[in-house]
Amino acid sequence: MAGGISQTEKEPGEVYTYIVNKRSGIFHYPECEGVENMSDRNKMEFTGTRDEALDAGYHPCPVCNP
Repeated sequence: MAGGISQTEKEPGEVYTYIVNKRSGIFHYPECEGVENMSDRNKMEFTGTRDEALDAGYHPCPVCNP
């Protein structure tokens, strides 16, 4: 993902605000191209760690790999 934060640059346990697609359950970095293509009605913010997003049942985007 150009200009974004890759998974290897993240600090374990660091809190981020992700964008979740409510319909698919996939979470993204806000800059991800998947967010740009997402319907506004399906967008939801989730603030927490990556592990918290996974524990909440969300799946990481295969493009931006949060």
